[in-house]
Amino acid sequence: MAEYLGDFLSGFTYRGDTYNADLAAIKQAGNCLSLAILTKAYASLVGLKVEHRKVNSEPVYSR
Repeated sequence: MAEYLGDFLSGFTYRGDTYNADLAAIKQAGNCLSLAILTKAYASLVGLKVEHRKVNSEPVYSR
């Protein structure tokens, strides 16, 4: 599974659009939320427990 995900995600293209898991997988594209949705869908398929946590800070990018 790890090899499949590595190969699949190496071809994932960033776009500004948010897609559901089906479209993100078909298009192999989307924004960071699309990637999170897709990752959660794959985790659920293999029976991994997924939890969400609310974060009260804005995302910050720095170099």
